[in-house]
Formats: sequence, structure tokens, C-alpha cells
Amino acid sequence: MNRTIELIKMEVKDEVIHLEFNRPDRLNALNVEMIDCFVERLEEVIHMKQKVIILSGVGTAFSSGGDIQAMSSSISDVLFQEIMGKVKEMILKVYTLPKIVISAVHGPAAGLGFSLALASDYIVASNDAKFGLNFIHIGLVADGGCHFLLKNRIGYQNTKHAIWKGKTFHAKEAYDLGIIDFLVDDHPYDQATELVSSTLQMSFEAQIESKLILNATEVLELTKVLDLECDAQCRMRKSDEHIHRIQAFLKKSKKG
Repeated sequence: MNRTIELIKMEVKDEVIHLEFNRPDRLNALNVEMIDCFVERLEEVIHMKQKVIILSGVGTAFSSGGDIQAMSSSISDVLFQEIMGKVKEMILKVYTLPKIVISAVHGPAAGLGFSLALASDYIVASNDAKFGLNFIHIGLVADGGCHFLLKNRIGYQNTKHAIWKGKTFHAKEAYDLGIIDFLVDDHPYDQATELVSSTLQMSFEAQIESKLILNATEVLELTKVLDLECDAQCRMRKSDEHIHRIQAFLKKSKKG
């Protein structure tokens, strides 16, 4: 089986392309191979006639974030910067895609998984969804464009404090703050498909033109933030604090 099909499932129905993160045994943590597969899928769907993409996760999570091994201090600077370059490419493709992108979130959307959802045009979440800024707990900075994407939803001050605290937003709080657009009891994918129906009653072409206009200047800031996050992460992953915190985290994980 092709690795893309294994890690990123794709189903096409009517006007919708459904992409599913398929690494449920790791809570859909995004390792390098999975990011590569996702970018391949995005490059494939951009040329397809369907107008909407729905993102979701197989199993009990949307995505628990970047695979922690990718941040290992033992990885060379060159390889680490290459990984961060892939993250940058993934986020920019989702953010600028000339289609309507909906993230249907259940369970954890943490770290890079949270940033990925924020890059979507809509976030639909179930009551069990949790949006985590867990970077600082292991001595790292938020990445995946989070500083820009979250700021656009809840403002500068709220974003700064949330990142500093390593905050986890439960679904209701996230909805009240404007982080997510729709909150449902369960089955966020079903709500996302209903959203497709109502959205496409309006002119799709006009919606995409508006998206491109809004993104034309915003994407410059997002790109700059992604580059700054990469630089900061390169420094932080070598810090004594990160090394100490990640060792404690991995030790705790093995016990659990």
C-alpha cells in the first residue's frame, strides 16, 4: 500500500475531499513522513474540481501535535531545519489553498495539530475536543505559525499569555473565545458536512476571491512568523531547560 494512502486517507464525495490523519496508535502525531504525505495530498487536491476539504483524525484524536522525536537535540541542525521547513510548507499550503478548508476536531488538537486546525477556514469541534499549547511544558516555543494564527482569533495579549501558560482550551472555552467556529455534542464531521451545504449556497468563486484578498497581506506575516518560530526552536531545542524537561517527559511517558 502506498505510504500516502496509509498515513493520510482520502475520500472524495460530491464537492468534498475528506483527508484523515491515520496514525491512531500515536494519536495522529505528525512525524516527518506523515507531514510529507499530507503535503503530497494537498498538492494533489489543489487540481481537483471539489470545492471543500474536510480534515479530521482517525481514532480518538484530531492530532496530538508534532512527533516529539523530531525535536530531539541529537538531530543535526541541518535535519532539524529541514523538518521545520516541511512544517512551514504544510501550514502555508493549508492557509492559502484556493478551496474552503474545514477542520473537524474531536479529542486532542495539541501543539502542531492545534496550529494546523487554526490554519483552516473553519473549525468545527465536539465537546470532547481540547486545544493544547503544550510547547512550553517541554521548554519549546509554539510553532506551526501559532503566534500568528491564534493571535488572529483571540488577539495579541490573550495569545501571549496562553502560550506562556501552556494553556489547554476545552471546547466550550475555545468556542466562547472564538477559537472554534462551531461546537457540537458529538460527530463534528457530520456538522462539517452540513456546513458545506450552507456554505456552497453562496458563490464559491466569490468566497475564494475574498479569501485570496485577505490572505494576500496576511501570508507575509505568517511566513515571517514561521521563520521566526524556526529560529527560536533551533535555539530552544539545545537549551539545558528543554533537555531537562524532555528527559523528564519521556521518563514519565515510559512509566505511564
